[in-house]
Amino acid sequence: MKKLLAILALGLLVSWNANSDDKPLSEKTINDLLNDGHIIINEDIVKSKNTKSFIKVFTLKALSSSLIICTVGFDSDGMLDEKTACYKP
Repeated sequence: MKKLLAILALGLLVSWNANSDDKPLSEKTINDLLNDGHIIINEDIVKSKNTKSFIKVFTLKALSSSLIICTVGFDSDGMLDEKTACYKP
């Protein structure tokens, strides 16, 4: 089941460029979503081959069974590189 969710999350990550109509959620953080009742059901790390930077992908589930995918970028020092972006698939 975890492998299936990981494949789903990575597939959505790759397909974001194809779905340009998807808009990021409002300026909520992952903590805001957790406080709203969402739970993290999967975490993945997508590493870059050329640099040491990476993106952490969180899959969150609401009580209504809707999913939200959030990405957080980190630079080679482990510091936040870019703003968190969350999308509804």
